[in-house]
Amino acid sequence: MRYFLIFFSVLLMSAAATQVNTYINGNILTADQLNSEFSNIYTTLNSIDNENISTGADIDPAKISSTIGGEGINRLPDGSINAAVDGVTVKIISSEIAIDELPGSAIADGDVGTIQIEDGGVEKIDLAVKATSPTATLGNVALSDGTGAAELVFTTGQTGNLPNNLVNITTNGGPVRISIMPATDNTQSYVECEENALDPCILELLRDGGTVVEIPFYSSGNRYRLPPGAFSFIDTPAAGTYEYRIRYEVPSATSLRVLNVRLMAYEL
Repeated sequence: MRYFLIFFSVLLMSAAATQVNTYINGNILTADQLNSEFSNIYTTLNSIDNENISTGADIDPAKISSTIGGEGINRLPDGSINAAVDGVTVKIISSEIAIDELPGSAIADGDVGTIQIEDGGVEKIDLAVKATSPTATLGNVALSDGTGAAELVFTTGQTGNLPNNLVNITTNGGPVRISIMPATDNTQSYVECEENALDPCILELLRDGGTVVEIPFYSSGNRYRLPPGAFSFIDTPAAGTYEYRIRYEVPSATSLRVLNVRLMAYEL
């Protein structure tokens, strides 16, 4: 019985427990003493925590419960625990978890603002190239097909929409610049009013069929030829998708002549 007691006393000491009774040779063991010692052993074993485990105990990972883990954690066959990484976006670099490259889908629209971007941190080379099309999505440039290389002549009393000068653009609520511009390189491009006694020709910008602004123009001589870029407009609609087009009118001038022009619109 003495050896049995010594064994459990050593066990308790290794678990940072304290001995209830101290014995010397010749002591008679009683039931109360044995019960108190075993009760102390059971209590200590049933309440092992960080305080009861010595520093450097070096517990084998295989003895750790297999239920330990969760989302983002891998439990290896030897019991060790590793972070679950995809090896593409999230990697282990020099024994540390590192974010490599985030796909665009990983960031919700509007989550990155000015405060998250260092001043001067985005270079022009990092910006997406703007696409051009008669129908432009957010951030791109709306560019119509153009009137063509054959001169169009509209005479006194005529009015209508300038052919192939129609664009649609989606905006985020910023100002929109709309301009008439040359349709192709290395080809003449102009807008000309041939008037009689200072009678004007008129170009009118329409948004969704409604007038934004109209520009009458004429000369003090017989003809007045302008570069397409002379007709430039700024519109300030709310965020949305809009149709822009150019309408012409020749109220009393002799003629309006148009060669090789197209309409461009983009959000500033």
